[in-house]
Amino acid sequence: MRVFLILIISLLISSFSSANEKTNNGQIVASEEQATELAFATLSQEIGTEKKDLVLIHIARFNWPDSALGCPKPGMAYTQAIVPGYLALLKHGKNQYRVHIGNGRGIVCNLARIPVELDEVILDNLKSMAIQNLADKLGIKTEDITVVEDQNRVWPDTNFGCSTSSDAGVAKSIRGHLIKLQYRGKIFEYRTSRSQVRPCPAIETE
Repeated sequence: MRVFLILIISLLISSFSSANEKTNNGQIVASEEQATELAFATLSQEIGTEKKDLVLIHIARFNWPDSALGCPKPGMAYTQAIVPGYLALLKHGKNQYRVHIGNGRGIVCNLARIPVELDEVILDNLKSMAIQNLADKLGIKTEDITVVEDQNRVWPDTNFGCSTSSDAGVAKSIRGHLIKLQYRGKIFEYRTSRSQVRPCPAIETE
């Protein structure tokens, strides 16, 4: 299995050279699909699991400050140059992992320090998820919805403090956001963790 995973990663790395998108200085940037596949393959080899057991939470473009892809190892020297790539956040069971992608390779980065921009990436994705959810429920276009407010919150339970008598949730602190959306003058509230969104109160549709 380990040999098979190494072969997959090698094939993915070689496929990066076929990407047709370049930065201004001519560096080739993999597509999001290629980066996602490499992130899955890298993490599955690192922790010894199958790709089907992994869940993608977020993936977004990211410019790394050097050839270490933002995850330097002690005693190593790295080229100081911007490396365009991706930052992927994946989940296996209850554990989350960051995979840094760039220069045709992936690194599972366990550093406690998280790039400042990651929180912004996560919030932007949560807003997009909330907007899409509201659009689907109301049968409207996403461009007709406006984000009017977002706040950092810590929810008291797994239902993000929006429990009903039939769905009490589990008492557990959950970091997330309160996102308020507006459509035709009406405000809709969404509560989130770092990977899920839910309207609160629930949206009634005819």
